[in-house]
Amino acid sequence: MSSEVTQDSHLEALAGARTWQEESAIRKLLRSHFPDDAAVSQALNLTLGEAGLGPLPVEVIERKPNPWRSTFASEIVACRFADGSTHRVLCKYGINQYVSGHGHRGGVELEADVYERILSPLRAGARYFGAYEPGADQRWIVLEFLDPAPRLDQAKSDPLPLILAARWAGKFHAANEKRLNDAGRPKLTTYNAQYYAGWASRTLEYARAWEDCPTWLSGVCHRSGEAFEMLLGASQTVIHGEYTPHNVLIYDSQAYPIDWESAAIGPGEIDIASLTDCWPEEDTQAALHEYKKARWGDQAPPDFDLTVTAARLYWALRWMGNRPEWTLLPKNRFRFDQIIDAGRRLGLAPEEPA
Repeated sequence: MSSEVTQDSHLEALAGARTWQEESAIRKLLRSHFPDDAAVSQALNLTLGEAGLGPLPVEVIERKPNPWRSTFASEIVACRFADGSTHRVLCKYGINQYVSGHGHRGGVELEADVYERILSPLRAGARYFGAYEPGADQRWIVLEFLDPAPRLDQAKSDPLPLILAARWAGKFHAANEKRLNDAGRPKLTTYNAQYYAGWASRTLEYARAWEDCPTWLSGVCHRSGEAFEMLLGASQTVIHGEYTPHNVLIYDSQAYPIDWESAAIGPGEIDIASLTDCWPEEDTQAALHEYKKARWGDQAPPDFDLTVTAARLYWALRWMGNRPEWTLLPKNRFRFDQIIDAGRRLGLAPEEPA
C-alpha cells in the first residue's frame, strides 16, 4: 500500500471518528506518516532551490524526529548541497483540507499561506523556504530549523521568555492591524458572535453530563455574549489563535511562534490571554505591560484589562468546550474556577455563586 493511500485511509477514519479516543489514535497514525527519502529529496531540491539556499542538487544525509509534536508528522532533515555545504531544515507533512474543533484549526495549507503571505513579508518567525505538493490533497512545508530552541516554558533567557513572547505578539498584532485589507493576505477565519457563542453552548452541553455541574454555569454561559461584545469591539488583527508557551520557541533571545494552523482574525487580547494563562500574577502583569508597550506605546485602550478578562473567559470556555472527555477530566476542573472568576469580574455572575 502506498504512503498516499495509507494517509487517505487515516483521514477517512478521522472524519468518521465517534470518540475522542478514536480521534486521538488516528492522529497518532497521521503523526507517524513519513515519506520516503526519494520524496523528501525531491521536495527539498524544489523548495531549497527556489529559495536559493545553496547550489543544487540537494542530498538528504540524515533525518531525525521533531521533538515538538503537532497534529501532523514533522522531522529535522540534514541535507548537503552540491558545494559540500550542509544545512538542517524542518519538514512538516500535512494535508490541505483539514478542520478540527469548533472551526478553530485548519491544516498545513493554511499554515503555509500564513508563513508565505503574512510572516515572511514581515521577516517574522522562522525562515520559510517554501511548500511542496506531492499530491492533490497534500501539502508539505520546509522551514529553518532553529537549534537549540527550547519551548518558552523550558527556556531561560534575559529578559524572561514570557516577556519576549509578549513583545513579539504586540509588534506582530500592531503590524497586521494595518494590513488587514491587503489583497495578498490569506483567507482566515474571522471570529464572530456565532463563533464565540458556540464555545459557551458546547461547554454547557458537555458539563451538564457531570453530576456536579456548577449551578452558576448556565447563567454565565447564557450571558457570555455580553463579554464577547468586548472582543468584537476591540481592534481586530491577525492572531495566532493558540499562542501558548508550547507554541513559542526561544532562540537567540527572540521568540519564534510555531504551529500556525489556528491563525485567524480576532482581537490580540486572545493571544496575550492564552500566553499568560496560569502564570504567576507578577509575571502576567509584566507580560501585559510589555505587550501594551509593544503594540500601542503609551496609547493602550483604556478598557484593555477588561478585554483581556473577556479573552480569558473565551479561552477557558474553548478548553472546556473542545471535547466532552476534556470537560469532565478532574485535572481540567480548574477551568471552571477561571470561568466564574472572569464572570464575576465582568459582572456576569454573582460574587458568591451557589
